[in-house]
Amino acid sequence: MIISITNEVTFDTLRQNVMNGLSRVDFIISKLVLVLILAAGSTFFIFLTGFTVGLINTDHPGLHDMIKYSGFIPAYFLQLFTYLIFAFLIGLLIRRTGLAMGLMFLYTLIIEPIIALRFSSEMLKGLLPMKSINNLIHMPFGKYLLREIQDFVTLREVIIVLIYTALFIYLIYVLLKNRDLK
Repeated sequence: MIISITNEVTFDTLRQNVMNGLSRVDFIISKLVLVLILAAGSTFFIFLTGFTVGLINTDHPGLHDMIKYSGFIPAYFLQLFTYLIFAFLIGLLIRRTGLAMGLMFLYTLIIEPIIALRFSSEMLKGLLPMKSINNLIHMPFGKYLLREIQDFVTLREVIIVLIYTALFIYLIYVLLKNRDLK
C-alpha cells in the first residue's frame, strides 16, 4: 500500500488525475477499494487454507466445529484492513517509499513500544494504535508456553479498531484536502 501511494505522488499520477477531473474524495475511495480488495482476498485465502487444513485433519467435521472459532476470520479482515489504511496514511504523510516503509517499521516495532513503557496501565497501553490492532488476534504462541490462549474476539477491541480505522480515513481526507499536490 505504501508503494502504491508513494508512486502516485512520485510520478505525479495523483496530480494528473485530479487535473483530469478526479476529485480527491474519488481518489481516496479508489484506494480504499484497493485496500478492501487486498484485505478481502487475503482473508478469503486464510479462510480457504484453514478450512482445507481443518477438513484434512478432522475425523468427523461438524458444522459446530467449523463455526466455533470463525469470529477470527472477520477480525483478521478488520486487522489487515486497518493496517493497510495506516500504511495509506503513512505513505501520504512521507511521500517517499523507503522513508515511509522505514517509519512504519520504526513506529510499529520501536516507537510505539517505547511510548507504551510510559503507561503503567495495560488498558492505556491497549489504546495505542498498533497495540489495539494487534489485540484483535493475539499471537497463538502462548499455548506453547503453557499460557491461556485467546478463543474469542471481544467487542471492545473491535470498537477500538473501528474508531482507529475511521480516524485514519479522516486524517487521509484532511491531509489530501489541505495538501498541495505539487
